[in-house]
Amino acid sequence: MVSDIVLIVDDDQMVRESVSALVESLGMEARAYASAERLLDDSLWLESVVPTRRVCIVSDLRMTGMSGTDLQAALAARKLRVPTIIVSGFADVSVTVKAMRLGAITVLEKPCETAQLVAAIHEALAANSKG
Repeated sequence: MVSDIVLIVDDDQMVRESVSALVESLGMEARAYASAERLLDDSLWLESVVPTRRVCIVSDLRMTGMSGTDLQAALAARKLRVPTIIVSGFADVSVTVKAMRLGAITVLEKPCETAQLVAAIHEALAANSKG
């Protein structure tokens, strides 16, 4: 069985490891990136899997370098539509609106409840159904 893929983008290593462990406990593949730029460096791989696998992104909003919404815009410019969950301790109405306009499934406040994140991941993957 081919598993779903959750891409975790956060400049905090502990967050990446924690979310990766959660995703793997759900039977999904986790790929973690320390920055949006690192994920974009892997865009050839991403372009190859987006058409065939259910993929979503869990991204921090504020990171060194590109923000989570910058990442969304860069992926859209490359015609890569990947449902995204933005997680932030600094979200406000304008940031939330911007993220949603760029295609975010939701914006969650840090720290978010595990059940809330799991529900958002399932919603994002369902929005990315291939079948």
